[in-house]
Amino acid sequence: MSTLVTDNSNYTYDLFISHSAENRDWVRGWLLPSLEAADLRICLADRDFDLGLSTLEAVQMAIVHSRRTAVILSPAWLADLAQVNAFQMALTGDLASNERRVLPVLRQPCVLPLYLSHLVPLNMMDSGDLNESLERLIAAASGNPRKSSVIMDSHTDLSLPTISAVESVPLPRVGLSIRAQRLLRVIVLITVEVVLVLYLISNFLPHANSTNVPTNKPTDVPTSIPISAQSTDVLFPFFTLPNTSIHTNTVDGAAYVYIPAGTFTMGSHSGEFDEQPSHTVYLDDYWIMRTEVTNKQYGLCVAAGSCSEPSNSAWNSSTDANNPVVNVDWQQAADYAFWVGGTLPTEAQWEKACQGTESRNYPWGDGTPGIGMGTYTVTIMFSSDNSPAPKAPTFDVSFYLSESTSYRALYMVEKVGEWTADWYDNNYYSNSPILNPTGSDNSGLRVLRGLPPSLRYGYALCATRHKYNPNTQHGFFGFRVVMSDF
Repeated sequence: MSTLVTDNSNYTYDLFISHSAENRDWVRGWLLPSLEAADLRICLADRDFDLGLSTLEAVQMAIVHSRRTAVILSPAWLADLAQVNAFQMALTGDLASNERRVLPVLRQPCVLPLYLSHLVPLNMMDSGDLNESLERLIAAASGNPRKSSVIMDSHTDLSLPTISAVESVPLPRVGLSIRAQRLLRVIVLITVEVVLVLYLISNFLPHANSTNVPTNKPTDVPTSIPISAQSTDVLFPFFTLPNTSIHTNTVDGAAYVYIPAGTFTMGSHSGEFDEQPSHTVYLDDYWIMRTEVTNKQYGLCVAAGSCSEPSNSAWNSSTDANNPVVNVDWQQAADYAFWVGGTLPTEAQWEKACQGTESRNYPWGDGTPGIGMGTYTVTIMFSSDNSPAPKAPTFDVSFYLSESTSYRALYMVEKVGEWTADWYDNNYYSNSPILNPTGSDNSGLRVLRGLPPSLRYGYALCATRHKYNPNTQHGFFGFRVVMSDF
């Protein structure tokens, strides 16, 4: 057997193999021994990393520590959502660069997901020339541009495991299927673009018979917003149009906006100590209230006997019905969330909704708040009756009151601070999990987000964190709710 000379100094492994449980016997019984016979160092996440890691963490570590990554593609692999989501997240950074390129390997016929469709797949289906494909895989994994010349001696058992009747059905030629797949993807992408353009025209441009004239007069926070668009269907595997609808909760009439699954950068590399380090987080999709819970909405919960009264009288005033409810402690906020069928947002959920799709520093963008940013001023009203805090001052917020986040959430920092589900830990970001973080263990303090810039401009940053005793009731403390689904 010849030995391939490679530069192995920068990586722990030459090749990371990701496969489905369905192909485990084939990988362990044939592919792995064949590759190791060529002196390649092979990484299998379930074999080479500690127990207790999430699929996402194991996949990320394997990709980072391996020269190349071979994805053994099959319908079963594509159906493993945990693994597929882990790869989608891992490949958002520089992990898919030429130096660490991914090698798609077709084990059974399937359509390549869009994020791998630009790569040429290697045919290792039973209908192909497995030995030739093996040599190409070895050459790619070793970093050697030439084909390998691995000579198998008579003692090397490369027999394939017995295949089922389903696997023995004649398969189409790979070349034709790949060309057909690419043509299909082009057609689908064009269709998607047309749908998006039509959606934008129908929802955001003024209609010809519209007689509404824009005005600078501020309005109350809406308690319910009609659905303006319907959720879109899946048009193609792993390519789903964002759900841009606004859903109304039938319990309290609150409007919710959709936040799609995916990654974002949480924290700040230059902010306060407890905002560092900035780090990548993956969140499942969820819905978040478009505004804070209002006095009127909270009053419904009190009337239902599921919530206790806030420590001020304004919550029951008709003139303040659409103002954010304040003077509620963490438990009161959590009780309300439970009543409507949701939860308080985690810090990560709150921050992603604040940043929007562009990872903004502020909900409205990257411009620092200041006088003169808009054309009018708005006084945020709170009753001072029985309230430990003074009335909120008047300040110029028209620039960002007229702008929502790109997810269409409103008032993330403009009105009141908002309770989150997480316990506070000033060092949590140093060891936060990547997948759906939920905060530290009980520290005695809960995290509050989004205090208004009228108190301090730095509070308007999406990454700013505050810590308070969960029993605190304050005239600047309110909340909003998240739902996993409706």
